[in-house]
Amino acid sequence: MALPAFLLGIDPTRRIIVISYNQDLAADLGQKTRQVMLSAWYRHLFPSTVISKRAASLQFYTSAGGFRKATSIEGTLTGRGGDLIILDDPQMQLRKST
Repeated sequence: MALPAFLLGIDPTRRIIVISYNQDLAADLGQKTRQVMLSAWYRHLFPSTVISKRAASLQFYTSAGGFRKATSIEGTLTGRGGDLIILDDPQMQLRKST
């Protein structure tokens, strides 16, 4: 959660994709990153990095065109490019065939 916020603070044009184990975790981490980026101390440290207060937790954009997109390992990213892709605990359960 902190790395994407820090990187977008330094360069608000970065395109960051975070892939987590499942969609719930992806949304939770996205929400926490969003909360950090909306905090007063973050805005003080990185005044040129601005996101909407109504930004979604799974995907939000900076005013400079950068973004943080979250998905799960089973989610899709077709057509999306990124400067950085972060894999967070990409474990998959093997499904039993019947």
